[in-house]
Order: sequence, then structure tokens, then C-alpha cells
Amino acid sequence: MGDLAMHRDTSVVVQDLFQRAKRSLLLSTYGIYGGREIFRTLAVRMESAAELRVRMFLNIQAQGNAGTFAQDFRRYHWPEDAPLPEVYYDVRSQGTVAHGEAAVMHAKCIVMDVEEVLVTSANFTEAAQHRNIEVGLLVRSAVIARQVTEFFDGLVSAGWCSPLRF
Repeated sequence: MGDLAMHRDTSVVVQDLFQRAKRSLLLSTYGIYGGREIFRTLAVRMESAAELRVRMFLNIQAQGNAGTFAQDFRRYHWPEDAPLPEVYYDVRSQGTVAHGEAAVMHAKCIVMDVEEVLVTSANFTEAAQHRNIEVGLLVRSAVIARQVTEFFDGLVSAGWCSPLRF
């Protein structure tokens, strides 16, 4: 089978990042399913650390669906009565783009405290977190973490990503 010493389930790495975050968490994903359970640890962490800023960059699949997505996020994907994170989406997914092709947020990563970055194939779904064969790379580098954070900051500054209104 080979050396599995560096192998950990995606959920173990993700939950560890959620628990250790002190200042900031930036998450991006294409898909969420069953997020209420996946994000429970993060919501608890947000309640205990008021200074923790959490930003999520999420894909909204259906054109013109941002309002419905906001309701569904609260209802199905975020723990009840927990403080909400900042949620952003690619505005190009909600309108027409050149040649009629839709744009999607397909990046999947977590940046913790601008010090560590997990880049992964895993979405925030129960299957991806617990059953699927996924590959992720956890890098402890403030330089790379800052570059990834600046990339997402640039998407917001350029108007490509907008905050979701709850």
C-alpha cells in the first residue's frame, strides 16, 4: 500500500484548521451539501473568538439565484443561530458572459490566519469530507497564504466577486 504517514482524511485537516484559526479563515468551494454539520466546528469557533474573520467564496449554480442561495445557505448549510460568515460569489455566475458561457467558482481551498493553505480537490460535502478519494496539499507558508488571500481580495476589488446579502 505504500507509506500512508502523511495521509489524513480531508475532514480531519479541515476541522483542525477551523479549530486553530485565530484571526482569519478564507474558504472557497464549488459545492456544499450537508454543510450544517461540516461547519459546526467553525461556527462554534466564531462564537468563541469574536476577532475571527471568516470569508467564504462559494459557487451559486443557477443564474439569478443569489437570493434563494442565501436562504438555502442559512437553512441547510450553516448551523442554526450561529453568527454568519461573510459570503461572496462570482457575479458572472448570475448574468450573461461572453459567448453565453456561465462562470463558476471552482477553486477549493482554505487559508488560515494567512499562514497555512489547504488546496484540495474536496468540496464541502459529506462525501468529499469522509468517503471520496480526494487529494489536498497543506502548505505552511505565510508567503503563499498571503498570495492566495490577495488573489481573492483582488476578485472582490475588481468586482468579480460580491458579498451575498442575507
